Amino acid sequence: MLRIHLLRKLIRERRGATAAEFGLVIPILTIMLFAIIKFGIVMNSYVELTNAVAAGAHQLAISRGTANSYDKTLTAMDNAAPNLNAFTKLSQNPGQAVTVKVAGTGCTSANQSGACESAFTAGGEATVSATYPCDWDIPFTNLGSCSLTTSATEYIQ
Repeated sequence: MLRIHLLRKLIRERRGATAAEFGLVIPILTIMLFAIIKFGIVMNSYVELTNAVAAGAHQLAISRGTANSYDKTLTAMDNAAPNLNAFTKLSQNPGQAVTVKVAGTGCTSANQSGACESAFTAGGEATVSATYPCDWDIPFTNLGSCSLTTSATEYIQ
């Protein structure tokens, strides 16, 4: 009789239920919190990358008749996005790439005195595209990495 009474009392007991529910919910809330933080960081990187590409395209568009337009474009991108890895050091940053085109002609540091510089004509298009690596390192998940890509085009002055 005493055992049945103790068993009924334990079944009706509610103490500790809140702690058990909290223990079940807190891991999910923690993952959601870290996901929101990481999403904010990735969005900030994307906004900075977009700003850098726009600044690079603007610099390229006003570089007609000047030397080293490619290097000046990358420097303008670095100045516009101080929190991203330097665009002037692309070889040291895997997953990061910049494409610079003047009137459809691709420009690199090596060929800027050749076909690229001769393609600068008023009214032509100066296009800068960039790819930047990002990651989704959220605790207890395996979402891997991602890549941010953006492009800007301006008319050459």
